[in-house]
Amino acid sequence: MCDEQSTHIDELDLSESPHSRHWADLPDALAKSVSDNPFQYALMLRDGTIIEFEGATPPSAGWILLHRPKIVNRGYDACLERGIEVRLQEIVWVADAPHGS
Repeated sequence: MCDEQSTHIDELDLSESPHSRHWADLPDALAKSVSDNPFQYALMLRDGTIIEFEGATPPSAGWILLHRPKIVNRGYDACLERGIEVRLQEIVWVADAPHGS
């Protein structure tokens, strides 16, 4: 639940972020997942793990928090209500609307 001091992602000036160098290096679909959510996205990690998710938090120190993630190809069936943090350097590809729009 948001409190009165919360800032919506649309209110952030990401160009002035101390982590803007991470932001500039994001693939377009991953950058979109930060500002345009909740929609469906998917990514694959170097080890072949595929994660579907519904949005993300701006990256920090080389990591990004994925919202409502689901690991789809490793037989991992758990509720990850608080998301999952992924190291940016482990991401191989990112897809916007992996099941169509």
